[in-house]
Amino acid sequence: MSLSVIWIRHPMKTPTSNKLVIKQSLKVGEILAKERQRQKIKLADVEQATKIRRKYLIKIEASNYTDLENSAFVRGFIRQYAKFLHLDSNSLTRQYIKERGEKLLPSAQKPKLKVTKPIITPKLLIISIIGIATIVVGGYLFWQLIGLISPPKLIVTKPNSDQVISNSIFDISGHVDPGIQLYLDNSSLLVDMNGNFQDKLVLQPGLNRLEFKAKNKLGKTTTITRNILVNLPATTKLPSVSFNGVAVQVGIKDQPVFLTISVDGAEVFKGTMLAATNQVLIGTDSIKIISSNPADLNIFLTNMIVANRVLKIDLPKELKLTRRSNY
Repeated sequence: MSLSVIWIRHPMKTPTSNKLVIKQSLKVGEILAKERQRQKIKLADVEQATKIRRKYLIKIEASNYTDLENSAFVRGFIRQYAKFLHLDSNSLTRQYIKERGEKLLPSAQKPKLKVTKPIITPKLLIISIIGIATIVVGGYLFWQLIGLISPPKLIVTKPNSDQVISNSIFDISGHVDPGIQLYLDNSSLLVDMNGNFQDKLVLQPGLNRLEFKAKNKLGKTTTITRNILVNLPATTKLPSVSFNGVAVQVGIKDQPVFLTISVDGAEVFKGTMLAATNQVLIGTDSIKIISSNPADLNIFLTNMIVANRVLKIDLPKELKLTRRSNY
């Protein structure tokens, strides 16, 4: 009698995954911008909650890291921004590192060592416990003492004292300990990996009070205040009658705005204008204004057509005014 064996082949089932597929083509800035827009959160709200200045938020969302040379500090901004939006901060930080062409350093594998087990005696056990407890308690007390008696280091080199100036454009610079958060009038300032900072401001006529505040991880602060009196000559005022040229007065409402201004094709200002400040620019043919937040601008125009006219239109991020512009 012969036996026949029949093999029955069952098709293999392909496992399915319930994980959400993320589009890898999106850059970190696009992911942050889309999530913020999805949650209907304004940049001003992000700035207030994270203390990251609006100009840095705009550059991060645009994946424009040209002016943000301190990669480690930018990673901190991205991590803080992602946590605010309830995103995976670690994943976005790793993606940013790849976008910048940096390398992720793998953890080095430690070789396995054959260790001979020591003979544990009651006396040795008691000595070990006392030694470990002493180190832990001593280290904790030392750390607490340092946190209590050592406020963060802050040096303001520009301005190094109270000053009287005749130009509204003003440079600031200085140094803090690495890893310290720095604020100017409650808005964060960018600090490089060595603790240096610098920026360009526009001050309002009269007395300006600049408050620099450094804050460490324990909440300890160091504050330095500089009083700057701005006396502008009469020639910096906006012309009140039409003339053969173009003049613009740029004013800031409630929030600091980062601006790039060109007169007749030449860049004359690139920096931050604080709230309630203004500056007047006069050119022969044209004035171009690029702003991080045009909603916080007040623009007055005088040229061949109009005189001292406020622009009541919705201002674009890039605005070009000529001697024949008529708004």
